Amino acid sequence: LIDTEKLLYISLCLEDYAQYWFYDNKHLMLTWAILTQKLLETFESSGKAEIAFNRLSHYELDITQDARQYYFEVMKICKETNPFMDEASKLQYLKDGLKS
Repeated sequence: LIDTEKLLYISLCLEDYAQYWFYDNKHLMLTWAILTQKLLETFESSGKAEIAFNRLSHYELDITQDARQYYFEVMKICKETNPFMDEASKLQYLKDGLKS
């Protein structure tokens, strides 16, 4: 589906509060990107980012991991913590986890 079709059919996929929210705010959803951003802002658990941040702050390279596994896991947790995290912060978290 192209983005305009997704916007047309999304209401069929939403339930309960998400569907009510969508109908109340449909006029603001001009693009698929805006819709997905607003959905995440409205319905994503604020505790989820906090849990990811705690994991990220304490994550260290494990002796059973190779460098690639460590890198991809840290990048995954960075994205969970903040999808728009800058590269310098990601690099710092990678370095911090190497300290022992």
